[in-house]
Order: sequence, then C-alpha cells, then structure tokens
Amino acid sequence: MSLKPVPAAVAFAVVLTAIGQSYAGGKAVECYEPYRTAPVYGTAQERVLLRPARSRIDRVPAIYGTQQVLRLVSPERTEIRTIPAQYRTVRERVLLYEETTVERTVPAVTRTEYRRVKISDGGYAWEYRTIHGKRVLCKVKRKAVYDTVATTVVVKKARVVHERVPAQWGYQDHVVLVAEERREAVPIPAEWGYSTEQVLIQPEQRTYIEIPAEYQIVDRQVVVSEGWSGWRRIATPKHCGG
Repeated sequence: MSLKPVPAAVAFAVVLTAIGQSYAGGKAVECYEPYRTAPVYGTAQERVLLRPARSRIDRVPAIYGTQQVLRLVSPERTEIRTIPAQYRTVRERVLLYEETTVERTVPAVTRTEYRRVKISDGGYAWEYRTIHGKRVLCKVKRKAVYDTVATTVVVKKARVVHERVPAQWGYQDHVVLVAEERREAVPIPAEWGYSTEQVLIQPEQRTYIEIPAEYQIVDRQVVVSEGWSGWRRIATPKHCGG
C-alpha cells in the first residue's frame, strides 16, 4: 500500500489530535479524514502446462514363417554284419542192409480127403408117440447112421531151405557246410531328410516416439493496482473552513 504525502498542516493536526484535549477550544482551520481506494484487477494470459513431455514405445511383433530345412538324419557309418554259414543238402547212395543168408521153413504140402464113416449102428429104442389121440410108449427099430468126414493127408513133408538175401541200397540226405560264418564291414551312407522349422521373417520392431509437452493459454486475474490510502481534506459547516 502506498501513501500519499500529506501537507504539513495536516500532519500537524494529527499531532494535535494525538496530544489530547489539552489544546481544545481553538478553531479548526482545516480538517482531514483517512481514505482508501479499492484495488484494481485485470486479466492476464498465462501459459499453463497441461501434460509434461513423455515418450512412448510402439512395438510391432516379430513375423515368423516355416521353411523346409535339409538336415542330417543319420551320419555315415560302418556296420559290422555277420554273414551266417551256408549249407546245402547232399543226397548219396548208402548201404542199408548187407548181403546175408536166411533160413526159411517151407511148410508141408497137404490135401484133404473125404470118407464115409458109421456114426451109429442103429438098433432098437423106446420113444413116446401119439396114436389115435393117445400117448403110448413104443419100441422103435432104427437104421445105422453114416456121415462124411474130412481127413488131412500130408503129400510132402515140411523142410528148411537156405535163401540168399542180396544187399539193399538206398539214398540218404545230409547237410554239408559250404561256407563258414564270417563277419564283414559294410559302409552305410549318410541319410538326409527335410524337416519343417519355424524361421524369423521379420524381427520385432520398436519405435520410440517422443511426445512433447502440452500447454494451454488460460486467463488469470491479476492485481493491476493495490489501491491508495491517505488523508483528504474535508469541509465541515461552521468548522474547518465551512
């Protein structure tokens, strides 16, 4: 607050007022009263920070694909293989039974002869018969009974003869070794094949973006003048020059 300089007479009056009423009774020549003016405001534009500067990372993911890749499945190597023995079947003539002499019995030569022979001489016998409805015992005369019987007659007696049995030959199969078992080294070439693999077509991309700070112009009320204070002269009827 600024104060205007007051006249010397005004200052003297103030001093008199402070001294008291010991000097009262005189005529006031000039009178003053304190005053104060209101502050004066205005509008000023101000740049205000809305958002500070910052950075951002934009990421583009990696792109993958597939491709056929030729790979070694099995390396070249040498393998020891066992070749089994080789056999074949041979048929040869062999002696089954040697020559020998055996005894053989020649059975007798016989023939059958038939002749009639008497079995019973006949004679008298008793037997029951039914005559005119009655059962009676009768004495009966019977004839002689004959029958034919067979008799074996030896024509030539049995005898023992010696016979020569020649040797007997046959064929027999047996297995013979042609080649013995052996081992040999066999080279085996490498084996290759294709496999599907994931490959990177485009790596991940990162972009760093700097975003500047954002400002805004705003109106703000400011004090143009804080106002004045001081003393001003007044006129009072019948007093202070009135």
